[in-house]
Amino acid sequence: MAYATITCLVRTIHQSMELTACDLQPFYKKLETLRAILEKPCKATDDLEASTSLEAEITDIAYTTEDMAESESRNVLLAQRPPLKSNGMNELVL
Repeated sequence: MAYATITCLVRTIHQSMELTACDLQPFYKKLETLRAILEKPCKATDDLEASTSLEAEITDIAYTTEDMAESESRNVLLAQRPPLKSNGMNELVL
């Protein structure tokens, strides 16, 4: 599960870099490294409970980070748009 979540996060970071031109390359590289670590097989003698707990924690952090990256990408894109012109119809007069 953690591997798939990290893979989704890597895609989100990559898309964010393309859309916003923000330099997220160092973060992207660290995620690639983490994904490579997760690709390595675990030994059957390793602590299964600790591995499961670590995987759950990685998954939670990746989901939270993905949400943050998407939100920041939207903020950057919205800031780059020219403001909408008001025609007076949307203004509330009291």
